[in-house]
Amino acid sequence: HDTEISPRVLATLRRAMDAGVRVVIATGRNIPGVRHFAERMGIGGPAIAQQGGLIFDLDTGVELRRLHLPHALACELVGLEHARPDLHTVLYKHDRLFVTNAEYFAASAHLVGFAPTHAPDLCAVIASEDPDKVLFMVEPEQTASVLTEITALVGARATVVQSHAQFVEVN
Repeated sequence: HDTEISPRVLATLRRAMDAGVRVVIATGRNIPGVRHFAERMGIGGPAIAQQGGLIFDLDTGVELRRLHLPHALACELVGLEHARPDLHTVLYKHDRLFVTNAEYFAASAHLVGFAPTHAPDLCAVIASEDPDKVLFMVEPEQTASVLTEITALVGARATVVQSHAQFVEVN
């Protein structure tokens, strides 16, 4: 929860890798967030990021596979923020994060690994290219109900998960 890797986990990973076990990171984070942990753990090769929506080779920098959210769905989702100010929206597009409320996220940048870019219109950010995912940051006591609401809205068009006590993600 503090985004740190304990010395015990690092030692265990090192023993496993020294014994020939191939360790692959699988996470909801995007590549800049993955790199931070991969460097700390001494892991290279393929990494699974963005809840499985991106497979990337850390050694070569080659993107092996990327899934996108359809533009119409993404715009529908980011538009919820206007009607629901309790939904703090983060739009993931390649290695960048975009938000409409930079002040709110300034205190939460440690959760995603770096500060997002302020954009007053998130739908305009993806006018030329579909995003990777949309994340809603909410108060922990709201997460379950927001997860249910967003899952019902999205239906079979994408996958909705709770990835943190305060995060509901659409991938």
